[in-house]
Amino acid sequence: MKPKSLAAVLLIMSLSAGCAARGTSGRPGAAGDSATGAHADTATTEGRATVLDAMATILAAEYMGEGSPAPDPAAHLVARRDELLALTDMGAFYAALNETLADTGIGHLYVFRAGRDLFDRDKLEDRMVGATLRQIDDYFFVDDVWEGGPAALAGLRHGDQLLPVGEGSPMLDPLPPGKDRLRLWVRRTRESPPFFLDITPVAGDTSWYLAEATRASLSRVTMGACRIGRVHLRTFADETLVDELITGADFDDSDGLIIDLRGNGGGEIRLAGEILDLLTREPSVWIMYEQRSYPFPATSWNLPLVVLVDGRTRSAAEIFAAAVQARGLGTIIGTTTAGQVLGSRLFPLPDGSRFLVPVSQVLLADGESLEGRGVIPDVSSERPLMFADGDDPPMAHAMEVLAQQLACPEELPAESFPQETLPQEIRTDDAGDSIEPVP
Repeated sequence: MKPKSLAAVLLIMSLSAGCAARGTSGRPGAAGDSATGAHADTATTEGRATVLDAMATILAAEYMGEGSPAPDPAAHLVARRDELLALTDMGAFYAALNETLADTGIGHLYVFRAGRDLFDRDKLEDRMVGATLRQIDDYFFVDDVWEGGPAALAGLRHGDQLLPVGEGSPMLDPLPPGKDRLRLWVRRTRESPPFFLDITPVAGDTSWYLAEATRASLSRVTMGACRIGRVHLRTFADETLVDELITGADFDDSDGLIIDLRGNGGGEIRLAGEILDLLTREPSVWIMYEQRSYPFPATSWNLPLVVLVDGRTRSAAEIFAAAVQARGLGTIIGTTTAGQVLGSRLFPLPDGSRFLVPVSQVLLADGESLEGRGVIPDVSSERPLMFADGDDPPMAHAMEVLAQQLACPEELPAESFPQETLPQEIRTDDAGDSIEPVP
């Protein structure tokens, strides 16, 4: 099988094929379609065997093949087939299945369990709190708190330690069945006593939540006499969100801009390209690739720019950061990105779950791939985790970089921001900077 490739030229860029350019939110291809009717029951050995056989068929037909950056994943499934078939608990089966796929070292290779589809909100009823955990040894710490979500509104912070309440380990997303409220036992600093924090989750799947968090993150921070626009762009998989950002997120009266891509798992390269157009005011090949329902926006994000990245910045988000870096559009701050940029598609499996499979390589304009190496930031800055109390050094570094570039005067000119234009409610971030929501 010959390797498939996609020249994703966000740097100067042109598309050579469209199948993977739609990213993970495109419709699965016919090769992976399952027959209509009852789903295979993975609670039975026969059902699990049917799923594994279907995965092998999809990999044989669609996987990028020779020239891929890792061994054939089908061999890993064959090696653990008997072990996987022996797992009668569905949760354990899916966990072991994805662990097997992760062992290949291949990005964009994952099974989304039936009923937990990341890309179909209507079919998902899990309630979520908008936070993620990272385990360090036997301890759990809050790694990410999504803007505007129940966890953020309840006061949970990055770096909080979650202590077990009763038996078992603390879990956040999705909420365990049968619970309407999640009570967390939290320790904020090493010296402080723990306290209870109650969170009432809301219904919604991950992709919807990411879009809502992005909307909630839109803000302007007053820094001296300057205004810095900020957006935590958490996904490139939601076309409606990108439409809203292009037509409604107006940073024209801002002096600088911070785009936070930390934790952005990617999405459609085309949508990433449309956001990139806002930074340049020059329509690119991405507008030509698929005609949109709105004219090229008169607004612009063409401002002194900082882009924040980390090891959870993946796929289209990495290509976006690489484009900013190569074009000299801004400064990249953070840690090296994940190096997972293979073009991928979702294929349905017989049990109703979906199989994310790499189908093409994504190459930069110079013929190089970010796969396995990622984007190296211009300024290295890592966010601490354990007992961080919400501290965010990369964001502070971003503000410092913009302050130096803008050379903002300390005093606001009287005529610059008339009082009547300011919103009635002004909130502050953890650092005490004044934050104004973007209308």
